Amino acid sequence: MPIHDWTRLPGGLFHHFHQDWSIEIARELNRGRLPRGLSALVEQRSGPREADVLTIESTRPSDDSVPIANAA
Repeated sequence: MPIHDWTRLPGGLFHHFHQDWSIEIARELNRGRLPRGLSALVEQRSGPREADVLTIESTRPSDDSVPIANAA
């Protein structure tokens, strides 16, 4: 059952609610609810789909990699 009939509201209001909802979910996940090495990001592509909130796994740089701050 729908929570609310969003077709009765201006599109911008729904978009604002949807963005805020997605961002808050990602924030809560990133406050320690995910296992170490995982991060939640909003509106990221993974293949042909774009998720509202996507969890990604960070990778460790190899020993011979150059930190971005020191790259020429």
